[in-house]
Amino acid sequence: MRATSATLLAFAPLRLAVENALDEGVFYETDFRKACRHAWDEATPASNQRLPSISISSDEDFAARRATRDGAVARVAASPRGTWMVLIKQRSAPERPGTSYESLMSDGHGNANARSDGWQSEPTYEAVLDRMVGYEIYTARNAVEAERRAAAGAARLVELGIHQGIQLRNVTVNGCERFSTAIVKEVYPDNGGLVLYATRRGSSKRYEVTTNALAIKIDPPASRANATHRSVSSTDMFVTA
Repeated sequence: MRATSATLLAFAPLRLAVENALDEGVFYETDFRKACRHAWDEATPASNQRLPSISISSDEDFAARRATRDGAVARVAASPRGTWMVLIKQRSAPERPGTSYESLMSDGHGNANARSDGWQSEPTYEAVLDRMVGYEIYTARNAVEAERRAAAGAARLVELGIHQGIQLRNVTVNGCERFSTAIVKEVYPDNGGLVLYATRRGSSKRYEVTTNALAIKIDPPASRANATHRSVSSTDMFVTA
């Protein structure tokens, strides 16, 4: 298991680092990790405490191998952040002989971060820590981006005056799917989510479209019957999610 976004973002310096990186337009994952790494090291320091490596042979039955690994995971998870060990797995099968490595590192939140991909030899502490922190930053970034999308979608829903049961005309979804009419079947005010029951001009087929207020373009305005409904200009009508 790994730390959840809720656990990570409960640390104010971590949330601030992610928010600042997004506000500054940092995009690529490598650059984003660099922008946030100092905050991570300061707010959630790790200590290099290595536990003895454990060798697991493929000659052992599955239950024995599983029990050995489960015991190692539990021991690491209960240790301070940065405590780590390596599981060395020997494969004796003729078709796949060799050795593989799985790293376990405590995240300090009651979890052991396990990685077995890409290790060609026993990994170093720095390499294992980089992977764990990198994944935490990735997790926190995704969560904050999702929060921002939800807030923007909710605001867009209010701006367009869309509500359940309203009929929309000349709707474009995601910039490519065009419908002559669409009845709003469901609305999710918290994030701007929509379910449309839509038709295309000249076709009797009905489409159920799940989308978001950020991803639709409406022309003309959603409700001509509502005299207080403001017109939506061509400049602000089309926003992609």
